Amino acid sequence: MKLDDNALEFSISDIVRHFRSPYSAWATWANLQQPGTVYVENDMIQHSSLLRRSEENEADAKRYLINKFDKVKNISNPLNSLEESTNLIHEKVDVIVQPTLKRDQFSGRADFIIFNEDIHMYEVMDAKLAKQVKPEFLLQVCGYTWMLEEFNNGIPESGYFFLGDERSEKFKIEEYYRFFIDLKDEFLDTVNNYSLDE
Repeated sequence: MKLDDNALEFSISDIVRHFRSPYSAWATWANLQQPGTVYVENDMIQHSSLLRRSEENEADAKRYLINKFDKVKNISNPLNSLEESTNLIHEKVDVIVQPTLKRDQFSGRADFIIFNEDIHMYEVMDAKLAKQVKPEFLLQVCGYTWMLEEFNNGIPESGYFFLGDERSEKFKIEEYYRFFIDLKDEFLDTVNNYSLDE
C-alpha cells in the first residue's frame, strides 16, 4: 500500500495482509495517513539467510523453466518495467521473469508468467520456500491471474507453484478465484471506510 499524489495504490500483498490480519492492513493505511500512528511489524524478509534461500529458490525455478521453454525473458529495464512487461506479453514470450502488472488501483510483480499455447493465455507461477501450498499463496497467484485477465481475455484453468523442495505444483484457479474476487472487493470496501479512530 502506498500513496501516489494522495491516491492509494495497492499490491496483491495488501489483500493477503488483509486476509491474514485486518488490523495489520488498517495499521499500514493509518501510517500512510499519519506516519508513526501505529507500530507495524515490517513483513519484508529481513533475515539474510532466509533472503538468500528465497533468491536461490527463485533461481532454481528459473532454471527449471529455462529447461522446459525456449524463450525465457527477464525485464531488462526496471525503470520501464510496466511497458516492457506489456510488450513481452503482447509478443507472447514463453516465460517472463518478474513482469510488472497493473490493473485498476493494483500493481505488482509476479515471479513468473508462462504462456500456454494450448489455450493462448498466460498462467502464473510463484516461487515459494515452503514445501506445501498455503492459502495466502493461492490468493497471490489468483491476484496476478486477475491482473492478467485483460491480456488473456479470460481466466486460465491453472496456476503453479515452484516449492522449496524443487517440486512444481499445479492447482485449479476456478476453485479459489471467486474467493479472491470477493476478498479483493471486501478489502477495497474496508479501506474506503477506514478511519484513524479505530
